[in-house]
Amino acid sequence: MFIRRLITATRGGLLGRRRWSALLLATGALVLAMAGSAAAAPIPIALNATNWSGSAGFGSTSPGWYEDSLGIIHLTGAARQISVRPPLAIVLGTLPAAARPARDVFTIVHTFNGTYADLEVETNGTIAVIGPPSPAVEDLSFLSLEGISYQPANTIPASAIALNGTNWSSHTGFGSDVGIPAAYRTGGVVHLEGAAKQIFPVGSGANFLGTVPAIDRPGNGTVYTVAATNDGTYADVAIDTSGQIFLIDPRPPALKDYTFVSLEGITYAGGDTLPSVAGIFTNTANWSDPGTFGQAAPGWFEDDGGVIHLEGGLQRSSSIGPNALLLGTLPVVARPTRTVYTIEHTFSGTYADLAINPQGQIFVIPPRPPAVTDLSFVSLEGITYTASFPKHFGLTVSGTEGQGATVRATLRKPRVLALVVRAAGDHRLATVGVVRLGKHPAGVSNIHWNLEVNGRALQAGRYEVSLSALNGALLSVPAPPGALTLVVLANGHVQIQK
Repeated sequence: MFIRRLITATRGGLLGRRRWSALLLATGALVLAMAGSAAAAPIPIALNATNWSGSAGFGSTSPGWYEDSLGIIHLTGAARQISVRPPLAIVLGTLPAAARPARDVFTIVHTFNGTYADLEVETNGTIAVIGPPSPAVEDLSFLSLEGISYQPANTIPASAIALNGTNWSSHTGFGSDVGIPAAYRTGGVVHLEGAAKQIFPVGSGANFLGTVPAIDRPGNGTVYTVAATNDGTYADVAIDTSGQIFLIDPRPPALKDYTFVSLEGITYAGGDTLPSVAGIFTNTANWSDPGTFGQAAPGWFEDDGGVIHLEGGLQRSSSIGPNALLLGTLPVVARPTRTVYTIEHTFSGTYADLAINPQGQIFVIPPRPPAVTDLSFVSLEGITYTASFPKHFGLTVSGTEGQGATVRATLRKPRVLALVVRAAGDHRLATVGVVRLGKHPAGVSNIHWNLEVNGRALQAGRYEVSLSALNGALLSVPAPPGALTLVVLANGHVQIQK
């Protein structure tokens, strides 16, 4: 509970003691749409309107939440602090029971213009901001909730992370509301949760936190990300393909405090059921693949719940030019509906903020001094959001004057495709057959179809054509009447109707 944490903080706990004298005085007195539809609007979060506004600007949307089809809660949008008056200035808002975690979730978020804050989502739904300690700059005029995710009821089984017991313990001192370090899966995506405490900071293994189970190891190279640590501090995290989790100390003058290290919100592609990854159009004038850092090339994939995940990283090849802070551009099928602001690992204990706009451009926002800027390497791991494009595909068909037709399929994830062709007439549809189109990548594919089904040319008449994904069985998406109507004339020419 938030009030319990208020008391705990006065004993040197997670929330900063510098804030609590005023607080103690004052307290004493989007669900995703189904296949073929764009994502629905997230459910608004009830804000603490005395201190926070949901109109943060800069292309963001108001704070909200949704549960994907796999049972994961995602927070979205951004808020701005409009008043720092007590009693609860650092309480941003409250989630309803359906969106509350089964344990306290601590994570790190982007705040305005190269700053950051830690965030706590409590089991009672309270969302509390933990500002960074001096000399880091606090600027809550913009605070993003993008990328925060967790399972609400611990219904997905999790496997404990094998801690390095010489240096680390799962007993953080903050009670049973903070989970132990563990990993769970949704399809090909691994999610980490819980927190640990460094109990012995000396020795060659001091920063080796532990090892994830074999099934939960990264499948596409080393994962680099950033995590919330005690009292508004942070650490960079590296998870190699053997599953070992290492902390990378924050670069001074940023403060280090490993008496609490959260793993919440860290996600990546697992190795045994590796998702199909599509590429990002890199700004090659300034950036290149990660090279010797052991990370995958920059890419993206869509999980089974319809959520886009970025992965990999880039190393800087040049800091000169008008687009020096543009990492690259996502294809249309992977672009967000709003500008997504998040925070990421950069080289050797530093961080940077990132902005991804609806045009798919990924920009780096350097950290605010005195934080050190080191963009020699920028990771994209763990960035998640929903895209504006329909979940599976768009379909168009065009005739080519007696030479067949062109099927244009637009995919958000690689798929094995087929056309289902039905004869239309007398208010009934009779399946003529299935045209197997093979596997196609994410993006746009133009596929020639010679108007044959099962080796025979279509006779003159009216047909309805729908695109299906072949995944063990044919799954019509969408089912008629959402299909296209194709008219084959006696001379073999084709007309397309909708």
